[in-house]
Amino acid sequence: MRQVHVPASEEEHVAAGVARYRRFRRIRKRLMELDALMLELVDDLGRSLLMPYPPENPLPPASRRGRKAKNETRRS
Repeated sequence: MRQVHVPASEEEHVAAGVARYRRFRRIRKRLMELDALMLELVDDLGRSLLMPYPPENPLPPASRRGRKAKNETRRS
């Protein structure tokens, strides 16, 4: 870590900036953890929505609606 001389008149200003940055990093880390949890919950919801019903004898998937594509490969 690089050390820099801070004039006495700027110490309070620099200390406040360091505190803000540390708080920002701490909150950012927490948001990343919450985001991972949120994605896990969304995946659980998606799996529950895609469960076949009724479980013992699921209905067949719905047929495709609309016109068929002219060719199977799609260009982006």
